[in-house]
Amino acid sequence: MKSSDNKKKISPILICAIIFGAVFFTLVALFAVILIIASVILIVSMLGMFSGKEPISADSFESTAVSSGYTVQIDDNFGEKYDSIVDAYVASDEQDDYQIAYLVISSSESAKEIFNSYKEDLEKIKSENEGYNQSSATSSSKYEKYKLSTKEYYLYIARIENTIILVNAGIEDKEEAEAFINEIGY
Repeated sequence: MKSSDNKKKISPILICAIIFGAVFFTLVALFAVILIIASVILIVSMLGMFSGKEPISADSFESTAVSSGYTVQIDDNFGEKYDSIVDAYVASDEQDDYQIAYLVISSSESAKEIFNSYKEDLEKIKSENEGYNQSSATSSSKYEKYKLSTKEYYLYIARIENTIILVNAGIEDKEEAEAFINEIGY
């Protein structure tokens, strides 16, 4: 008797099913890994979208504002409300219709506290104004912003590290104010 006669033959269909099953489960596992990697990349890139912002210096704020047609003045009144404000510059448009304030705060933690205080003020304005209100907020450890548009006003606050930008404008000046905010990266 031959030894090959004792071996059982495996059906070709069974072999195909085993190969198909192995390939299928390998592809499913590969798809799951790719999906997980893509999700991690998306989350990291979204977090990086906000943390990549860098604060501008007071000199940069002033020179950009002046070159954009604003008048810039140092304002000591902000320091009366918050001791942690180191510098405060206010840029006004030609008609003095609206102002954009640039604040340098002694620390990022103090800047967060001041930001939250101003944000609460804006939220109070939002709740007191009837009719058209539109607001949005963005927040990360290094950068946060809050903007509010009412029928009459465009109000904006942004923080990057230890600096804050405040905008108080009429709704008719919203586009001009936003253009300046984008120019300085806030």
